[in-house]
Amino acid sequence: MPFGTLAVNVVGSFALVTLYGFIERNELTDSPFRALIGVGLLGAFTTFSTFSVETLTLLENELWLKAIANIFLNVGACLLAGWLAIELMKG
Repeated sequence: MPFGTLAVNVVGSFALVTLYGFIERNELTDSPFRALIGVGLLGAFTTFSTFSVETLTLLENELWLKAIANIFLNVGACLLAGWLAIELMKG
């Protein structure tokens, strides 16, 4: 199971949602740093393409349960991290 990729994706999702919450809260929506940091830096940090390759490799090796777990863990954990970031930003 590729837990390294999962960890990076979860941390990246949490950081990106936190950044967007900070930008919205401080009315910095026109800031050029929004795209630079958000999409550029954090987009490069997360590893969706690696997640895809690892999942396809698991499927090619007929490791069906690990592939399904990888999909659900990445999507579910990233959504949970984003939700947690929103809740923490609410204070």
